Amino acid sequence: MAEEMVEAALTPIEEALLCIPGCSGPLGRVAIFGGAGAAFAYGVKPSISFEADGTAKPWILFDPTNARSTLFPHWMWGVLPAVIFGVLI
Repeated sequence: MAEEMVEAALTPIEEALLCIPGCSGPLGRVAIFGGAGAAFAYGVKPSISFEADGTAKPWILFDPTNARSTLFPHWMWGVLPAVIFGVLI
């Protein structure tokens, strides 16, 4: 019963994704949504990932002593939508 509810909930999302050219397979969704996320990050430059002058903040995992480090680095804007839409859906 739980699987039927999950399948019913995902059906509208999958139907909507099939309307976008190139989104019928996982690799297409990875490319399209990863590119869209990266374009957003470099176009908008959100302050959680970028300094005021536009340079990317370092990731806290690689530089924990730096006060400017962030939990959400600039490359995560492309990776996260690619994983969600390409792998999980």
